[in-house]
Amino acid sequence: MKGITINPIRQYKKHNLNVQDVRGQGYDGATDMREEWNRLQASISNECSYAYYVHCMTYCLQLAMVVASKRVIPVHQFFDKLNIIVNIVGALSKWNNQLKTTHATNIDFLLETNESGK
Repeated sequence: MKGITINPIRQYKKHNLNVQDVRGQGYDGATDMREEWNRLQASISNECSYAYYVHCMTYCLQLAMVVASKRVIPVHQFFDKLNIIVNIVGALSKWNNQLKTTHATNIDFLLETNESGK
């Protein structure tokens, strides 16, 4: 336990980092680490009183969206349409990049062969 709690704070100080400036440090909250996590959370809270913890927020949001998508037809339809839109935009972007590359290649060829139309 000491390693997981003391080590991050010690490393921050060793590299002249302020724990108050650190963002996004995360742990998955696995059951076998619960005690260590509670100690780490307490230790960081002592160093930085305004630090906060949101348990597995993105995972909980993902689960809620999956359940809503399966049970609420408008939500399911929304994500179906969103998926189609994302695929179309992605394809258009890829096509646009290919078009630009082809156009640039053609311009290079014309400049090399001195056939710019003048």
